[in-house]
Amino acid sequence: MGEAYYNGIDSNPALATMDVEAESIGFIGYEVYLENFNESFQRNSLYCIETCSNKKGW
Repeated sequence: MGEAYYNGIDSNPALATMDVEAESIGFIGYEVYLENFNESFQRNSLYCIETCSNKKGW
């Protein structure tokens, strides 16, 4: 996508890709790490970022 896509949509919104989910964007770094190092990135996070993982908050 990038600048050309943005400018095209800005001038003609009908060209926009509709109903696109952005959740995967949060995991791109992990995919790139796997591709570059052939191993999963070790996540030592205290909090789960997965949607609906906080049952008390829902």
